[in-house]
Amino acid sequence: MLVVDLSGDNPRGLRFVVEVANAYRKNPALSVTDFQAIVDRHTAHGAAVPKCGKGADLLAAIEDIVRILAARESGTAADRINSTLNRYPAHPQLVQLPGRPWSMHLRSENTDRAQWFASTAAFALGLWLSEKGACAWGTCQAPGCDDFFVDSGRRTAQRYCTPRCATRARVANYRLKSAGR
Repeated sequence: MLVVDLSGDNPRGLRFVVEVANAYRKNPALSVTDFQAIVDRHTAHGAAVPKCGKGADLLAAIEDIVRILAARESGTAADRINSTLNRYPAHPQLVQLPGRPWSMHLRSENTDRAQWFASTAAFALGLWLSEKGACAWGTCQAPGCDDFFVDSGRRTAQRYCTPRCATRARVANYRLKSAGR
């Protein structure tokens, strides 16, 4: 089960999904140990997350999620989400973690890591797409960075994965304009 930050900083637990996808893009041979370290950073203490499954199956599941995050058109994203959910069916249930309101989670018993990750990620992305009405995620536009990010809803569409990348891009743009004077 993912811990969902109710302040809106981690909508639908998607910071976890994006961190896994970015780690995979940096290292397509992402190890199960590296995946588990990301899971551990994002899950509640005692959360039931499957520990079994083949590394190759996990990498294939992550690749499916990367394909969803790479989609720019909502129709394409929806098709990819539906395809992933058909391959990795989700079994949602309402859960109330201590000190938190009721929230929707996916059952993890009788499933492996790949099934759990793909269904959880596709389900969360599908909910986020349906809430926002568009792909509220993207790829950083800063030169030299291709990390994914979740656009958690400012007035204008997000273009950068972090404030650091946004600042780097602004400084580079300023220097380019200054050199042309």
